[in-house]
Amino acid sequence: MKNCNKWTLVAVIAFFGIIVGITACDKDNGNEVEQPKNQSENVSIILGSQTYDFIIKGYLTDTEWGSGDTGVVAKVKTAIFATYNSKSEEPWEQAYMANLFWGGNVIIIVEKNPNPIYSIWKTIGDGKTLYLNYGALNNLSSNDLYNAFVSMENNETANNGTSPVSCNCITTYGQTDHLGIDETCNCPATVKPCGCTEQIGDVGGVPVRKEAGISVDDMDDAIENINTAYTKDSSAYRSPIDLSDIVAIHLTNGGVAVAYTESGILNIRLNTLDQVLEAELFYGIATDTYGPGFEYDGFIAKAK
Repeated sequence: MKNCNKWTLVAVIAFFGIIVGITACDKDNGNEVEQPKNQSENVSIILGSQTYDFIIKGYLTDTEWGSGDTGVVAKVKTAIFATYNSKSEEPWEQAYMANLFWGGNVIIIVEKNPNPIYSIWKTIGDGKTLYLNYGALNNLSSNDLYNAFVSMENNETANNGTSPVSCNCITTYGQTDHLGIDETCNCPATVKPCGCTEQIGDVGGVPVRKEAGISVDDMDDAIENINTAYTKDSSAYRSPIDLSDIVAIHLTNGGVAVAYTESGILNIRLNTLDQVLEAELFYGIATDTYGPGFEYDGFIAKAK
């Protein structure tokens, strides 16, 4: 009986020895899982001519927290700076942001897998604390962040909801309404649906649309030129020209210089737009010189 107890004790000791040995082996081999911990950094940022201090925190692993240009701190600072600069034409909105950071009381907490869920930001009504979703940092738009700052300033308890993270089209195109007719945004699948829409202008109450492949800047210039021509032709006609028979004006990459279809679509090739407008296109429409079925691909004589 004594021998039995002795061997039992030896077996137990041996068993626990194996467990300890395995654990030690895992640590020695670098297999220990990195654990999150409280991270914090006091940060300074220059907005305008002033320097403001605030704190960035997070419960993240060292790898997730990162360092340098790719770390959490750098990403948050870059997003704040970009948001401030995006308001360069609205000085009062820049002042709004600066006032929020005045006094060094702002705390930004980066959360991974927040519960309750929010996709980008959350405020808690104290006017100084902002929560950001770790997963949104790489695609944090100036519009989203400014909305978060407004919520903070108003002492709101709010969040952006669970809508997908915005894509980077604001950075790329300067706007989310950048698409052409029947064009799909090429944002990564991780941020779809991104909320991007078609870029549409207006002239005399008629929508101006573009084919895919025409840039935002070219479309902006075209809309401005079309409106200028419409105003000039209306002045010559001595009355605002009625364009109600035109369903839409389409800017195209190819095809004829100008085509007014029977269905009411006025197609104008982008690289001939100036020449078409100089031909007093809208005056010609007003005087029935150009009507449905009209199509031309050469020099267009003036309508009068």
